[in-house]
This record gives sequence, C-alpha cells and structure tokens, in this order.
Amino acid sequence: MLITALLISLAASSDPITFSEHLIFDQFSYPYGIAAGDFDGDGDLDISSADCKTNDSLYWFENDGAGRFTQHFVQKNDPERLERHALGDINGDGHLDIVIVKNLRGHLLWFENSGTPRDGKLWKRHVITTELPGAYDVTLADIDRDGDLDVAASSWILGNQFAWFENDGSPDDGTWTNFIRYGATTSSIPAANSLNSMPTVFRVSSSPTLCASSSFAFRIFPFCIAMYLLGFLVARTSRILLSKLWIFLL
Repeated sequence: MLITALLISLAASSDPITFSEHLIFDQFSYPYGIAAGDFDGDGDLDISSADCKTNDSLYWFENDGAGRFTQHFVQKNDPERLERHALGDINGDGHLDIVIVKNLRGHLLWFENSGTPRDGKLWKRHVITTELPGAYDVTLADIDRDGDLDVAASSWILGNQFAWFENDGSPDDGTWTNFIRYGATTSSIPAANSLNSMPTVFRVSSSPTLCASSSFAFRIFPFCIAMYLLGFLVARTSRILLSKLWIFLL
C-alpha cells in the first residue's frame, strides 16, 4: 500500500511529457509511409519515407545526431505508388535494407543498402514479386526460423490476400518462394513481433505454412452466421407461438 501511494505521488508530481514539432522536409508531392532506423551505422536513428505521386521517389533522411536531417535518395522516378515499407537486413550483410510495396502495380520490392548510403548513388533495386495486386502493407520476420528475414505482405481490394515470401538466404538472385495466399477481409497486417501470436491470419508453426484452419474459417464463417441467425429466428418465433397458445388455453 505504501509503495503504491508513493508511486501515485511521484506520478502526480512529475512534469507531463511534451513534444516539440521540428520540420524535416517540406517538398513532398504525396508522403506515404515512414520508418526509422540507423541506415548509415553511426548510432542514431535516421528516417525513411516514400513520395508516391508526382515525385515517385523513396528517400532516407540522415540524422546528424542532433536532430538535423539531410535528404538522400534511395530511388527516383519509380511511378505508381511506392508506399508502406519495412526495414531489415534482408541479405545479412549487417546493413539496414528497405522492403516496400508498390501499390498500383502490385509489386513488392527491396532496396539494398550498400553500407555507404551517403555516397549519392541510388540503392540497388530488387524485385520480390510483381503479382500482388493492390499491394498494401508489408512486414518482416523470420517466419520459417532459418535465420534470415522473410517478407509478409497484404493486398487490398484488387487482391484481398495475404502472402509470405521465403528468403532462402540469397535474396539478391531474385528468386523468392511465395507460400500460401488466401482471401482476406482486411488489408493491414500485424507488426513482425506479433506474427507468432496470430490465432487465425498469420500463425507460425514449425513448418513454413500458414495455418490451414484459417482458410477454412474464412469459408465457413458466413455459414455459421447464417445458422446462428436462423436459430435465433426459430427460437423467437417459437416463444411467440407458445405465449399465444398459453393465453388461448387460459
């Protein structure tokens, strides 16, 4: 009780947390997607963001350690919606790469960080797939537990599907195995650290497959709802008829 009262007292007397706004960049045509990571390995957090309409580019902003940022290009002139993206070391070279969806084209790409991202060169562009219609969201995790990062992605109304792509340890060669896809009712996907706890949509098991019961659940769900409503109507109708019969008998 004493400890609780002390903690409440300290919390009440602490100054509230406040934030100040700082301008990083103001020349976007359509900013879409943002992430933070140490791209240049200098110990502070840099920022990445896509510019998905007129500028059709992907940027990273170098943090000088004091919250001042310098713009660098990851990619230029890549039309039709570079959008949401995730950061991770895809090829195991110790540098933070970028995996991104290209919405209208239905592409899933990754851009390779050479380790010298400040050199002014565009990052090497790799294609994971060009067959994810309406590509919408992406996250990274070692889904098959083989020590490298795989890619999980979703698509919206054009595809309505989830998919995951296996990184076989040589992602530079352009060959990614696409495991199970199935119809989806949402286009957002969970953060990488929650993939192991997904009960229906993404359940990671000892084998590199998605939970088979999930697909079955999507198919049988409308039937279950229909049966529930039918049972409800039958029960309600029966109660009404029984009450009228009881009144008649009385």
